Amino acid sequence: MSTELLRQWFDEFNANVKDTSQQWYDKYKDTYNTVEDYRQKIKQGHQLNAQQDLDFLELLLKNDKNGVASKGQSNIANTVFEEIIQDKTFIALVQALIEYPNAENYKDFDVYGGELLNKLGSTKRPLLFNRACASCTLAVSTVVDKKKFEVLVTFLEKQNIMKLPDGYKNKNWFE
Repeated sequence: MSTELLRQWFDEFNANVKDTSQQWYDKYKDTYNTVEDYRQKIKQGHQLNAQQDLDFLELLLKNDKNGVASKGQSNIANTVFEEIIQDKTFIALVQALIEYPNAENYKDFDVYGGELLNKLGSTKRPLLFNRACASCTLAVSTVVDKKKFEVLVTFLEKQNIMKLPDGYKNKNWFE
């Protein structure tokens, strides 16, 4: 496949979905701005609470219409959602990721969240964690499926459209 053909397809796609992409971007921006509002509250001493902040936690962790990325295979049962938001360590990690969306906080959130879901009898839902992280910072990809992201990056590199700097090939999704 030539890069010119890829560019042509992108231009055609972009022309056909301008309204849809604007709607997506507006939803994504709304979600990011809501997270930003919570970041400011947290920096002023607010502590996330499952009852008080239920709507926000649903937006961040459960709502596939939040504009960031669809849940895909990462939807969780309502009962599991209710349990994870009651877990104090999990909520503390969500709060840390919101306040400081960096690779270390993402890793802690991802690892503990996966262990918690496993303990609750649910499989790990990496898209759920990546999508939540992408709500907290504009510095990561909203292609939250790690395998799809890697396929995209590999294709773009092979087509000489982009080149990852040395040392990035073995990094995690956040990095």
